[in-house]
Amino acid sequence: ARGGDRMRPILYISGPYTSTPDRSTAFNIGVAQGHAIVAWEKGWAAFTPHLNTARFERLCKGVTHADWLAGDLAILHRLQPGRDAILMLPNWQESAGARREHEAAQLLGLIVYYADAIADGVPEVPE
Repeated sequence: ARGGDRMRPILYISGPYTSTPDRSTAFNIGVAQGHAIVAWEKGWAAFTPHLNTARFERLCKGVTHADWLAGDLAILHRLQPGRDAILMLPNWQESAGARREHEAAQLLGLIVYYADAIADGVPEVPE
């Protein structure tokens, strides 16, 4: 049931943000957003770092890549094992930050899903 009175489990969306020769930052944000939309529709409360601080690397002064990752990991550490989960987006292995998030999620005992292994890229909410 997707009822609004029920506490939704959190699905932390993890994947590349920084541009590469193959994919722009805007493209990576779009991929994350697309997965977040489907997650909300399926009953998750999606937390998407890509959208939380989109383009802040250009707007914030004196904030480093390490600072962004530390902030994202602080949020990840607040998730509840056995209830909340992380979704690894396509090409996550190419992102140092996503690899750190993956490692942290495993150490924390969060459910780990891989978008490439799911038909529409987003898991169903566990019962």
